[in-house]
Amino acid sequence: MINRIKEIQAGNTLIFEEVYYQFHERLYWYVWKRTNSETLAEDVVQESFMKFWDTRENLSLAFPLDVQLARI
Repeated sequence: MINRIKEIQAGNTLIFEEVYYQFHERLYWYVWKRTNSETLAEDVVQESFMKFWDTRENLSLAFPLDVQLARI
């Protein structure tokens, strides 16, 4: 997992895409359960992944990717 974080920090879009497909659905349902809104869940997930990518240099090696996504 640390290698994936380092790859994303380095700008590897293929690894980012893998992470997106791995966590997109789980994050979507997490937000949907709390908002009961498909539109809001879609927006929050999109914004979260955009922020995840834009701030990738600040990702921590101490926390799993799913935890860091949930924090965003």
